[in-house]
Amino acid sequence: MARRRRDPEPAWKLDLHGRTVERALELARHELFVRWKRGQSPGLLITGKGLHAADGKGRLYEAIKQLVCGRGAPDLGVRTARPGRGGGSWLVELRVARSEEPLEDDED
Repeated sequence: MARRRRDPEPAWKLDLHGRTVERALELARHELFVRWKRGQSPGLLITGKGLHAADGKGRLYEAIKQLVCGRGAPDLGVRTARPGRGGGSWLVELRVARSEEPLEDDED
């Protein structure tokens, strides 16, 4: 019997429950970029499964999937993304940041 590969423990988590899709995408983009620049990986984006959606489809889960698996993902530092254990989340591994420039929102 093949052993299931164990997911690494996330260095950070962002719970997006209760957010609109637009706001969740905005928060996730910012978090991914900042964590990438700080070298904090992997991370967990928690979306929920969408069980309470009127049509039974998780719009937030699918929107975050497009963000972390789509063409623009490398621009946010995403190296790989896969569904988290149990569904309703995305485990995201970030690339090593090349730039040592300080972040705009960092305080000295």
